[in-house]
Amino acid sequence: MAITGDQSSKKIKYVVIMAALVFILSALIFMNMTYSNAKKEIFASIHDLERQNVVMLRQNLQINKNFVSSIAVNLGRLTPDLNSAEAIRFIREQNWFADFGVLYLINRDGNMFFGPGFDDEERSYFRELMSKNIFYPDINVFNSETGYYLTINSPVRHNDVVIGVLSARFYKDKLNELVTFDIFNGTGYCYLLSKDGSIIARSDHPVANKKANTLTELFSSVPGGADGQIYHTAIADGMEKGISGEIIYPIKGGNRAVSYMPVDVADMYLITSVPEDVVFSAASGHFFKGLAFVLVSIVTFAAVMCYFFIAIKKNSEIIESANRELSLLYDSVPGGIVRYVRQGDKWRIKSANERFYKLIGKTKEIFEREYDNNLIKILSAPLSEETKQNIELKVKNEEVFETELKLNMDDGSARWVCLSVDYVIGDEETKEVVATLSDITDIKVADQELYISKEQFDIVKKLTNVIFFEWNIETGTVSHSSNFLDFFDPLDSYENFPYSIEGYRAFSQENTKDLITFFEQFKEGIKENSIEVSLVNKFGETLWYKTLMSTIFDESGKPVKVVGLLTDIDEQKRKLQSAEEIAMKDPLTQLFNKTSTRDLIESYISSTQSQGVLMMFDIDNFKSINDTLGHLYGDAVLSELAHTLKSLFRDSDVTGRIGGDEFVVFMTNVKEIAVVQKKAESILNAFKRTFRKEGIENGISCSIGISLYPWDGTTYEELMQKADLSLYFSKSCGKNRYNFYSDSMDINDLSGNKGTRELTEINAIHGLVQKNFRENVAEYILKLFYQYEDVDAAVPILLDFVGKSFNLGRADVSVFSEDDTYYEVLYEWCDEGVDALKVDGKRFVADEWSSIKSHLDENDILLCGDVEIGIPDFLENDDMRDRGVKSVMLCYIVEHEKRKAVLSFEHYKEKHVFTKEEMDTIRTISDTISLFVLRARERVEYDEKEAQMRNWEVMLDETDDIVYVSDAESYELLYLNRTGRDQPWLQGKDFKNHKCYEFLFGSDQPCSFCTMHLLSKDKYYVWERTDPNTGYYYMLKDKLLDWNGRLARIEWGINLTEKQEQQKMLSSRLKIEKALLDGIGEMTYATSLEESMNIILRRVAELYRADRSYMMRINEDGQTISMTNEWLAEGVAPEIGNLQNFPLDRSPLWHNAFSKQEPVFLTDISEFRESDPDEYERLAIQGIEDMYAIPITIKGKFWGFVGVDTPRRYKGEMYVLESVAYFVADEISKRRIIESSEEKGG
Repeated sequence: MAITGDQSSKKIKYVVIMAALVFILSALIFMNMTYSNAKKEIFASIHDLERQNVVMLRQNLQINKNFVSSIAVNLGRLTPDLNSAEAIRFIREQNWFADFGVLYLINRDGNMFFGPGFDDEERSYFRELMSKNIFYPDINVFNSETGYYLTINSPVRHNDVVIGVLSARFYKDKLNELVTFDIFNGTGYCYLLSKDGSIIARSDHPVANKKANTLTELFSSVPGGADGQIYHTAIADGMEKGISGEIIYPIKGGNRAVSYMPVDVADMYLITSVPEDVVFSAASGHFFKGLAFVLVSIVTFAAVMCYFFIAIKKNSEIIESANRELSLLYDSVPGGIVRYVRQGDKWRIKSANERFYKLIGKTKEIFEREYDNNLIKILSAPLSEETKQNIELKVKNEEVFETELKLNMDDGSARWVCLSVDYVIGDEETKEVVATLSDITDIKVADQELYISKEQFDIVKKLTNVIFFEWNIETGTVSHSSNFLDFFDPLDSYENFPYSIEGYRAFSQENTKDLITFFEQFKEGIKENSIEVSLVNKFGETLWYKTLMSTIFDESGKPVKVVGLLTDIDEQKRKLQSAEEIAMKDPLTQLFNKTSTRDLIESYISSTQSQGVLMMFDIDNFKSINDTLGHLYGDAVLSELAHTLKSLFRDSDVTGRIGGDEFVVFMTNVKEIAVVQKKAESILNAFKRTFRKEGIENGISCSIGISLYPWDGTTYEELMQKADLSLYFSKSCGKNRYNFYSDSMDINDLSGNKGTRELTEINAIHGLVQKNFRENVAEYILKLFYQYEDVDAAVPILLDFVGKSFNLGRADVSVFSEDDTYYEVLYEWCDEGVDALKVDGKRFVADEWSSIKSHLDENDILLCGDVEIGIPDFLENDDMRDRGVKSVMLCYIVEHEKRKAVLSFEHYKEKHVFTKEEMDTIRTISDTISLFVLRARERVEYDEKEAQMRNWEVMLDETDDIVYVSDAESYELLYLNRTGRDQPWLQGKDFKNHKCYEFLFGSDQPCSFCTMHLLSKDKYYVWERTDPNTGYYYMLKDKLLDWNGRLARIEWGINLTEKQEQQKMLSSRLKIEKALLDGIGEMTYATSLEESMNIILRRVAELYRADRSYMMRINEDGQTISMTNEWLAEGVAPEIGNLQNFPLDRSPLWHNAFSKQEPVFLTDISEFRESDPDEYERLAIQGIEDMYAIPITIKGKFWGFVGVDTPRRYKGEMYVLESVAYFVADEISKRRIIESSEEKGG
């Protein structure tokens, strides 16, 4: 056992040792990796810092270059003699202001004008610099006995000739300042070296090596005796190759991290040195902690390792979670994001989110296989070559930009996107292009619609005489459109509105008060209102105008402005007044018609408390007059009786005809019943007449019913109902009599004539009323509906009569919805004490029709004799028991197996058994009521639809856009507006009974671009197309709609050709103006007039893509002309030599131009072929096809011409040359002033 135990112990020790060795090896590998990664990161940060320092150094040198260049330019303009006192004084002054060592002037031989001499190397450099005839300064490094120094050398030019060099020297102290940077909190420093390894400057740092003068001396030795050659050789090799790099340089007291980078100026290099302990302190700390960790016990080792792996796992999970969140965020960003990297000559997609592919409407595979990952290939229209080059140039120069693109979708639609391009540095220091796409289709459509709306509004303003005005409530000022002054004099004051209109001649005093009150309402917050007012225009005419106004509120809801329209409605107003007068009268009798009679009576009732009497007349036996004597004779009788009736009453009484032979008189302000009786007797006497024809006598009389206001009723309907009832009983009691309505059952209360015309009471016996109504129900209902043309007025009266006649508690008429899911109570009558069920607009849930209809009898009636016992299950939604109903009869109106309406007749006081007579009568009543109600509703719906169709067609006929409507299934052309019918190829053709694709596009099948399958009723489908017949560019808006009961497609074609051309022209002009501005900017920096003129001629020729641009002026002799400046395209022969002192009389073209000082606009030289062959030959030899020239005038004096020959772009556009002529004149004028001042100063 002991041996076994020893063996086990040895195995455990072996395992522990092996585990420790594995851990130590792993720890060392791990720490080495940590050390390497930290080293890479720190060197990367050193490189970033060093890159910033190099940029700062280059910027400092560039600033000094610009300063030296500026001094050299001003010196060259100041004097041609660099050895003059004036030049020396100027240099000393500038040297005093400058922040560099000293300024020197070098002559053409390469020697100084003052100061120490040069060696051969320096002299040779300056001679070579001057021989190059360059414009810009150069930087060079020289060595002297006192050390290296840096020079900035700028050629000095006088009249475009190099007369010397201005040299600025930077000595060691100044250079040391330039390379002193704050590096890692002052622990690092820099050296500036020339390419041969000589130290030019070093940071002002206590640790920097002040003794070393070369790269070799800087790395003289390594502690421990090792040679430093390997380090400075590595740096020297890198400098020779022009690359950056880094090394770890061991020295006593601690190693240093050294980085080197080219400055890209005068072959100089910047070396940065940082202590290694600063750089790698973090990595060293981890390393020693790892070593200490190895010495702990195996148990601790195992525990720590376990903890380590758990932590690694958690970190991995966190990283994975973060990556998932980042991926979700990347995919959920609104819009598409795609990253491109260059791979050879192509751009490869590195990554793209899902929304990018959704936005372009292509899958990743299709976009790569069919479109080569190129957005340009899915555009709806190819980009112009110029646009392509512009985009490629911006990408090449890493310019951030945005542009709008129109993409083709697979369904044929187009999608507008905004493309934003930016640039990042990828993981492998590679440039990546990041493109972000946003869907702006809705914005583009909104912009187009806004533009169209504005255009339409502008057209409306032009085509109408509507006056627009605006009132600023806060300031009290008012403004109006210019056409106000076409009709009215200016306001006396435009301030303190509306009170300032008092005294204005267009308004009467009464109108002024009404208008001020009207406007004050808007201050109180009314949203909109209108008023009609008569105004006196400036021609003295009084006309009717309508003012329609609307208020604009701020964020807090306070009214700030009011905008309005002033519309001339005089003609409509006067026509309306005339029409109203005609409409109020019955054309036959000239009494008030039915509607006017009602309105006048209601007006009297609502405006006074005085008593009144309503008398209803019906001519007895009038039908026999029409039958025997004819309708024309009958009309004459009616007219005569109406005249008689009118003569019997006062003007204040309302006399009207409400039916064929029925009349109404409403006597106002009646105080005694005897007056009414006397009038009734007079009417009976006047209407008692006899007419004879062929020995046959036809007698007529009159029956009268009378109701008293306010005792018998306080509304027109109540008075008419009582008067009608009393008239009915006048006829029932023998005709030729009158009756007053009374609720009393006492026969002794009867009053009236008791002679041959007995005065009978309406309430004689209730049973008589019930019997007469039931026996004559159809006649009564038809008469009622005839008398009341408005169903809404007739049905409540009828329900009231039915309810009282059948002792009901409640009756109603309800109609069902189209989907049969609910019903609405349209009309209702309730007895006293019964609660109403009808609420305007309220809908009730309908019971299932399929369950109800099987329980109906042959007349579609459903009876429920005893509600208390139980309501059938199929009426589960009805609450009749809760409402106190005892018995009910439901009459359903059924059409084509579908219920349309139901009439309910309910008893409340006691249970009721409906007799067959009652059921038949109520069924008749229900059928008649429903017939009128349902047909009235259908008529209203039909009239509304017809009116809507007429309004649509009138509106669409007025628009300037092409609009047509076609059937959604058959493509039959249902409508084409006037603009479409007036198209040249459609004039005189009838579109009816044609398919849209046949009539409009000449095709025998539906168009390939038809959008019918893409449409819905919810919104417009907007797309664009160029018509091949006309070349016009249209924006098309398509939508499904109900067109006179048919599902149809409407297409609205808006012509955007002019707008597109305007946009192209505007874009072209902007490009031209930018190019001109660039050229003008270059002109101002030119050193001479000659140079500035050549610059602008080059710009002009490039703009026009012309063979030649030139300037031509007349010589002092006035008989010859000379070309002063000329710019030529490649391969074009110069003409400036041939056009010196050219006689004007040899060229009619130029003779006319110079004589009249007017532009030359020659579009084709062939016009001279016959009229002037010599001129034609001269122009043809020069290769001129067409030419433009504009005169130049300086301070009102003609100078000459600027022109172009054979332009290939912007043909006919003279404004470019006009702009050039202006700036050329300005430049010449300024140059003359400068030359004049210099001559005076000299």
